[in-house]
Amino acid sequence: MTLFTSSLPALAGKGVVGMAPAYGLILYTGLFWAALCTGLLALVAAWVGGQRSILSRIRVLLRATDRLAAGDLTCRTGMGGARGELGDLARKFDALAAKLQERVQEREQVEKNLLNRSLQQTVVSALGQFALVGTDFSALLNQVVMLVSQTLEVEYCDVLELTPEGDSMLLRAGAGWIDGVVGALRIPADASTQSGYTLRAGEPVVVEDLRRESRFTGSRLFAQHGVISGMTVPVSGHGRTYGVLGAHTTNRRLFNEDEVHFLLAVATVLAMAVERAQAEAQLQKLASFAQLNPNPAMEIRADGTLTYWNEAASKLAASVRQPSPRSILPPDTPDLVQHCLADGKDPPRLESTFGGRTLSWSFHAVPASRVVHAYVEDITEHLSLEAQLRQAQKMESVGQLAAGVAHDFNNMLTVIEGHSGLLLAKPDLSPELKNSAQAVFFAAERAANLTRQLLMFSRKNIMQSKPLNLREVVGQLSKMLERLLGETITLDFSSPPRLPLVRADAGMIEQVIMNLAVNARDAMPKG
Repeated sequence: MTLFTSSLPALAGKGVVGMAPAYGLILYTGLFWAALCTGLLALVAAWVGGQRSILSRIRVLLRATDRLAAGDLTCRTGMGGARGELGDLARKFDALAAKLQERVQEREQVEKNLLNRSLQQTVVSALGQFALVGTDFSALLNQVVMLVSQTLEVEYCDVLELTPEGDSMLLRAGAGWIDGVVGALRIPADASTQSGYTLRAGEPVVVEDLRRESRFTGSRLFAQHGVISGMTVPVSGHGRTYGVLGAHTTNRRLFNEDEVHFLLAVATVLAMAVERAQAEAQLQKLASFAQLNPNPAMEIRADGTLTYWNEAASKLAASVRQPSPRSILPPDTPDLVQHCLADGKDPPRLESTFGGRTLSWSFHAVPASRVVHAYVEDITEHLSLEAQLRQAQKMESVGQLAAGVAHDFNNMLTVIEGHSGLLLAKPDLSPELKNSAQAVFFAAERAANLTRQLLMFSRKNIMQSKPLNLREVVGQLSKMLERLLGETITLDFSSPPRLPLVRADAGMIEQVIMNLAVNARDAMPKG
């Protein structure tokens, strides 16, 4: 019946249709009671049929409502094609259930995203704490690859370190890869692979399907492990790139923005850890430089408290029998440090005496740290050498003066020796005058020897060594010695026929022999 579309009119219409045969029977036969009974029966049948039809649809709606109330958002009435008010109600119910299901799914997705973000933030915080308090960089890398792979639910994770040459990257740490590749595998640093492309681009690279990627090709490592999707981010800081951090999976997957930001945050933690390790290495190098410095070095606070000293300072304190370098500080150190920090200028060097040793101090202010660096040097030996140098310079001046006097005196002695020699050469000279002239000649000779010694002392006479035949040198000198020694002294010279050569200065040898001869003559005044 298309004329009755609503539930109640449809039910009434079915009753009228059921009564129609009874009305016809009354009109044509006149059997009123029979027709009345037949009509009543038809009316009851129509009413019961209509009730069952309506109640069945209502029961379907009630069951769907109960399931929805129990939390089953997938329940549907299945009456989407029904007509009338119940059909409209069923369709609206289905739309309501679908909307509720959609909202619940959206809420679950939001909760899941929030949970993932919370987990990612927890991982980043834990890695950051580990990087700050830990000193084992390899352990940090292992924690990174393990936590990243677990958080992102991927099979593989890697940390690639750029080599000093800059042409390749070393697989420094990894999770999921076959044994033997971590610490040994090198990947080209050019743009032919995903990691190299990320390194050159300096930004995150996300690959949904590596098989369809046109920017680069998959590395042999990815091919061996069946990697299809992944993302890589550079590990960089302060304009310098240290390597690449990547997460990869064998399933086709498009990583979302939160996951990319998570990997970037982990890469930032790694970059900070690298910079911290390098800074600590630099500090250790500087500390070793100060600690192993052979010169004593100290650090003094603004209140004059000694906060640091190296091994050389301890040795200096021990050399003067003091327990620590604090004991050898100058007495006015606190005032000097305060003035040094206030003026920002280094004071002049200061000398102090402690335990018979002279110490020279220099102070250098470090205003940023509010400390003063002190450097001390034991200059006792230095001062002694300076005194010796001054004495040597004085002696050199005396030598120069002696050389000048010796030259002038030698000129006068030459005149004396010449005139005394002329007197001795006269045959008619009386014995008394001859003895006097000989005494003058011998005295002039001794004075000449003295001048030669003065010249040697002043180093004006340079020694010239050469191979000498002593037999010839002494033989030539003996003739002159006979005349110098006088008639009362006999000089006997005898030598073997052959003598080995000696390396010496001829003048020095002659002077030695002449000194020996003159000393022997003076020891025998009566001949």
